[in-house]
Amino acid sequence: TCCVPEPWFDAFPKAAIATPHSSFLPHASIDFIKAEADGLRLRGGGKAKEEPILCRLKKGGANFEVMCVAGMVEKYREGHASRDEVLVSPEIFKDCKTGDRPAGEDLEKAFGTDDVSACVDVVLDKGEFQLTVAERKKKTEE
Repeated sequence: TCCVPEPWFDAFPKAAIATPHSSFLPHASIDFIKAEADGLRLRGGGKAKEEPILCRLKKGGANFEVMCVAGMVEKYREGHASRDEVLVSPEIFKDCKTGDRPAGEDLEKAFGTDDVSACVDVVLDKGEFQLTVAERKKKTEE
């Protein structure tokens, strides 16, 4: 028998369903579970060993966020990583935790285009991003 309630069963990939004596989705965060349920294409199938970091940009009176692999935004800005290596999902969000995506007119107002790819590039180039504990420790030691 499965420990996942019936309504949730179809929202998860079969490999992610836990057995009664194992932990439930040990390497997936709630954001990954929500994204998987919403049908977003996630890098690595949504089974990351680390939580993604958020790169945020406030522009045109609205917040825009993209989910990134920890430690990769700086490498991208230095030219050592491609955009596909950095992004967990190619989507842009108003709020990653709720999965809210901006409307086309919000993107047009803030970025001058409704092309999601171009907007993601701007957020990656100019947005603020979180550092992992290890990255913060390394920076303070330098």
